Amino acid sequence: MRSWTGFTLVQLVLTLVLLGLIAYFAVPRHGAIVEVRGRAALVKLCEDIRYAQSVAMAGGGFTGVQFLTGAPNEYLVFKTDPSNLITDPWTRQPFRFTFNQQRMAGVELTSVSGLGSDPADRVLFNSLGRPFKSEGGTNIPLTEPATVLLRPCSPSIA
Repeated sequence: MRSWTGFTLVQLVLTLVLLGLIAYFAVPRHGAIVEVRGRAALVKLCEDIRYAQSVAMAGGGFTGVQFLTGAPNEYLVFKTDPSNLITDPWTRQPFRFTFNQQRMAGVELTSVSGLGSDPADRVLFNSLGRPFKSEGGTNIPLTEPATVLLRPCSPSIA
């Protein structure tokens, strides 16, 4: 007489249910990843603005951050004017940070407001660390809060 060996239908169903539960809890959700990247981008932006302020205080003169929304989707940290980028202490390259690439995939610099009109979307710091905006080519102390809006978007895969 021959004996049959194998798994019962109940065992197979239980195994599939357990694998489904493990996959549900173990695999990170896309929304959570975008949220974490958004928070990381916000923290990095705040740190870089503080860095620009500290460079201005240490070296005298104006140091600033220029925000480029739209296609570049980046910001620059510069000394005196945006053509004179300071060195990023982390990468040792000219300080240009682009969103929606590498670690910040899924985050986009959407809009900037409250930082003047000529040139727009730029905050400057003097040797005392005070923030300024540009109006008509003149640096005016920044007295009202400025807003930089970041939003999650679908990451570009290269």
